[in-house]
Amino acid sequence: MGRITQDSIDQVLAETDIVDVVGEHVQLKRSGGNYTGLCPFHDERTPSFNVSPSRQIYKCFGCGAGGSAFKFLMEFHRIPFPEAVKRLADKAGITLREEAGSGDEDKTAQRRAAALEVLQAAAAFFHQLLLKSPEAAEARAYLKSRGLNSEIARRWQLGYAPPESESFLAWARSQKFKARQLIDAGLAALKDEAQPKGGLYARFRDRILFPVSNDYGDTIAFSGRLLDPNAKTAKYLNSPETVLFEKSRTFYALDRTKRAILREKAVLVCEGQLDLITCVEHGIENVVAPLGTAFTEQHARILRRHAERILLCYDSDAAGQKAAERTFRQLAAFGCEVRLVRLPAGEDPDSLIRSQGPEAFRGLLEFAQEFLTHRIHELREEFAIDTASGRMQAARLLAGSISAYTENIALEAAVDQAASSLRLAREDLLRLVHQEQKRPLRRETTSGADGPTEASRSSLLDLVRQNRALARLCLACITSDQLRAQVRDSLSAESFPQIEGGELLSQLASSQVALEEPGAISQVLSRLSGEMSDWLSQALFEQEQTLTAPEVGSALKAVRRDLLARRIAEEKGRLASSDLPAHEVLSIQKEVLDLQQQLRKLGASSSL
Repeated sequence: MGRITQDSIDQVLAETDIVDVVGEHVQLKRSGGNYTGLCPFHDERTPSFNVSPSRQIYKCFGCGAGGSAFKFLMEFHRIPFPEAVKRLADKAGITLREEAGSGDEDKTAQRRAAALEVLQAAAAFFHQLLLKSPEAAEARAYLKSRGLNSEIARRWQLGYAPPESESFLAWARSQKFKARQLIDAGLAALKDEAQPKGGLYARFRDRILFPVSNDYGDTIAFSGRLLDPNAKTAKYLNSPETVLFEKSRTFYALDRTKRAILREKAVLVCEGQLDLITCVEHGIENVVAPLGTAFTEQHARILRRHAERILLCYDSDAAGQKAAERTFRQLAAFGCEVRLVRLPAGEDPDSLIRSQGPEAFRGLLEFAQEFLTHRIHELREEFAIDTASGRMQAARLLAGSISAYTENIALEAAVDQAASSLRLAREDLLRLVHQEQKRPLRRETTSGADGPTEASRSSLLDLVRQNRALARLCLACITSDQLRAQVRDSLSAESFPQIEGGELLSQLASSQVALEEPGAISQVLSRLSGEMSDWLSQALFEQEQTLTAPEVGSALKAVRRDLLARRIAEEKGRLASSDLPAHEVLSIQKEVLDLQQQLRKLGASSSL
């Protein structure tokens, strides 16, 4: 299985007019040199969606979507990148060329494709069993008791796993699926790891199955609900981690609900698949559910990209409230507005909507309380805050919640609110918060086998956004061949890794795309990650005029000053070590003086 060559990708973009591609899906009107229309990715009445024929890119200033023609098709049709390329290639009459990746890349791609194939087929198999098999009569009766008829089951492609492994394995053999495919897909496992030839067993047995999809609607896993209440096993069983599925980065049904979330700028987080389906079927569409795992930093990042306000709707029992607290801490670290939906005891969204109707549940959503306010009220009721010991007990617990805030303004406001409510000295509570912050949540910043993580990419983009000089240099590299050459010639290849955020600048400066050619900018964007592509698309649309060589020179000067200042600080840090030999101390002192002289020669940084 090969990869589409970069030459083929560039050829497709060169033969594609993004106005035609977008115009097939969005009604566009000429507005100066660009086209505008209503964004297809979120609901709006005033057009904020822009298409640039000169740069062959699009950008929505409402929801932030942006990029090349490939990106538009991927987002609109929820399809992977290769399929988007193939669709435009077919339209342009271009025969795509493929190339082999490394051996490991090819093997991984083959495993992913094989697992995806068996999962799609298995979803259809389980679905037909649910609808027609006599064995699934109990499953159908259960769903009916929960208000889910056959039409809803079809809409969500719900399935049923037969009670014995052999039924599923016999079907798999009839489809010519190999044992490795079933294992890679998370549908089967070895009976004995030490004896690979000892046979397989089906992971899902006698369960109602909920297909779990990726962003493009492809089934990548299953979540199964047990039917036998007396069985000594977990009520819910999810697929194991596979080449396609990571629980810590996946929400159930986000592929179906993300447009509603973007439209509402808010998301409801509930605990179960049935809760989610009942909400969506009754018109509450901006909802997600994690998959039986603790709410992670990756989950928080995903929701922060889609929504400004997060409503937590967990069970009202102790376990549910602890889960809500953990989720709040992850979300607060990313500056999210977090509110808590307070359900009556013993109720969940599904039961409440079925018993009292969707409007009753909407009322609870409307009056969801800000999480910290709820937590303060809860602790006031739990502890005797009219005593010093009661106040301190409450304060210690509350400090853990407040310590999740990473923005000083939010943290200071939370401390003020809590100290006032608990009648505590502000300094005492702040001291407790700082003690808690010495045990921060672990952040994912390293790169894995598949390249930079989502966390590291977001961190990189934040660095570029925060450094205006660096942002200007990135923009210069994508708007002019001459300016790109100026950047490349002024900064040595060795200096890029030393610049905070320099990874993106290095990628853009080293690009070999001829920017004067039609569609060249979209070629550059197609090689970047989604967030970086979105940011550059917006920067290009917001740019009122082309940067000049002197402006780029000023930005380069600022970046070089920052590099020198960092080197000086590093060398002074080395001098602080008391065990250095005298000759090395002298050498470092000379180096610092030389760097300081270079810094003075650059003069004061220009205003950027």
